[in-house]
Amino acid sequence: MGKLTLMLVSVLTLLFLGACGDDGSEGSDANGGDVPAIGLIAEEFVGDLVDGNYEDAVDKFDERMTMELSSEGLEEIWVSVVDQLGQLLEYEYSRIEATEDEYEVVLVDGLFEADEVTFTVAFNEGEEIVGFHINPRM
Repeated sequence: MGKLTLMLVSVLTLLFLGACGDDGSEGSDANGGDVPAIGLIAEEFVGDLVDGNYEDAVDKFDERMTMELSSEGLEEIWVSVVDQLGQLLEYEYSRIEATEDEYEVVLVDGLFEADEVTFTVAFNEGEEIVGFHINPRM
């Protein structure tokens, strides 16, 4: 249920998956675990969606993403996801996936009322979001 919608929510196909890098900066998540800086940005992006701060979320996009998706479009997508899956109850940084080019891909695990998902957020070297997906957790 809602899995088709989740696939449609994939805003941009992550054609350019990036090199797994770490600038050494870390923070802590809500559970006290170490989270790389880019992981904190991904968590903040998901938090912006949950809080309805779509302008703040779009401010994290690169120029191309900003041209592809407005804050209003992002709101439509998020409302559709919430209609299908209920409220997002919790979310937490999971890991950075190793890739082969200049992008970093951060995974954030999420628990909605109706399903578990993984937010996949891709960043360029400037730590701007270049794409994201919301996929059912396997």
